[in-house]
Amino acid sequence: MSRVAVIVMAVVMAVQLSQATKENSLIVILVDGFRWDYTVVHGVGTQLPGFQHFQTAGTRAEYLRPVYPSLSYPNWHTIATGLYPERHGIIGNLIYDPERNKTFYLMDTNSTTDPTWWGDAEAIWTTATNHGLQTALFQWSRCDVQWRTESDLPRYCERFEYDPTGSTHRLPKRLSQAVDMIKEEDYRLVMVYEGSVDTRGHYKGPLSPEVAAAVRDVDQALQQLWRRLEETGMVDTTNVVVVSDHGMTQVNDGSLQEVEVGQCLQESEVVESLNSCPELKHKVKAFLKESVPPRYHYRAHRLIPEVVAIAEKGYTMNVNELAPSIKVLTTDASSYFGNHGFDDTQGQHPDMRGVLYAAGPAFARSRKAGPVEQVDVYGLLCHALLLPCHANNGTPAHIAPFFATPSPNTDGWSSKGVSVSIFTTAAAILVFFFFFFCLVVVVVAERDTSSTIFAILRGNFISNHSTWTQRWE
Repeated sequence: MSRVAVIVMAVVMAVQLSQATKENSLIVILVDGFRWDYTVVHGVGTQLPGFQHFQTAGTRAEYLRPVYPSLSYPNWHTIATGLYPERHGIIGNLIYDPERNKTFYLMDTNSTTDPTWWGDAEAIWTTATNHGLQTALFQWSRCDVQWRTESDLPRYCERFEYDPTGSTHRLPKRLSQAVDMIKEEDYRLVMVYEGSVDTRGHYKGPLSPEVAAAVRDVDQALQQLWRRLEETGMVDTTNVVVVSDHGMTQVNDGSLQEVEVGQCLQESEVVESLNSCPELKHKVKAFLKESVPPRYHYRAHRLIPEVVAIAEKGYTMNVNELAPSIKVLTTDASSYFGNHGFDDTQGQHPDMRGVLYAAGPAFARSRKAGPVEQVDVYGLLCHALLLPCHANNGTPAHIAPFFATPSPNTDGWSSKGVSVSIFTTAAAILVFFFFFFCLVVVVVAERDTSSTIFAILRGNFISNHSTWTQRWE
């Protein structure tokens, strides 16, 4: 074997290694309220080729189970942190802090931009920014609020503002802008929020023609994204993930019975009065905070109220008749045809389930994974970015089928405090220097040593109406 052949072989293998460890970009699309079966329910006769691309060129989960409660803000922050609400602190769309006498409400920008609410967990865009990655977020929950310092803020942030119209016209523009940002400005992470499916699901119902139209519009936007990535030669360097925060169920068709809990309350024994009330038997279950069943992961945070009441399947709660000293967190959903927030911790409300799709160089092709949890998504995003994960509640085995190559330990930092991705990088550097050493040896060695080097190279290298919370003031 000539020196030239050995040099060529070493160069080829080094290039292959470089491609395998190349840091690619990531586009994350959060489609609010996109139920796990919408592509079937609303895809009859339309094919939905934008979503079908994930079936042929990517991986999809059987379904995604949201964290409890199955509301927007808790699940948004779980996607961004990999933590249950009891750990990241965004425990609902409506939160009361008795220590500060402050209220957090999804529709109130002044309340949700208070940095104090967000201090318990670092979002993935902050981690990415602090690792030198250019990040951009469109309408993503509170990307405009710094975590610790201003340096934590992403390079670009279009802050979340609720759009009651349910319009879908912004999504294609934002995805096109995401491609331009990655190609022309070296962005590595772009996260895009789309709320139209959820809004129409609330006001028209999940099975309505309006929701079907929104699903088709999202699919059209995905088709446009795939075309742009092809045209710009970015298919092999860009990962795309589509995820939803929760699903949606019909609430005005007689399938749900509303029960009044206020008439059963006794201020001195709130839990006992609810659980012993004949009108609520088999309809509502109340718990002291410390007694909430572990499957909810909803008792450890100081903002979770002293009493949590959960409606059983088939029921929603209304709270009117209360003593003045009892504070109730509630919102008006009387105009809704569809809603979420229901308990699916034991599979009793499958309409609450969402979706998870992934395609790109980091992900396997033509594969269907099993069910995943919302807490698993963070680890998947970290893997796609080769980004060190913080400690999180995800289960690596749930997302392992998504990956084209074995995934690192997405539980976070190793016991020695060094990220798994650092080990990967170190290994790549060592292999690079090995090949460099081989080249040097070939160049300076005697002619008959090239066969020895070749032998070495040939070796084996390898609260809505379903949840009610109360606290004493």
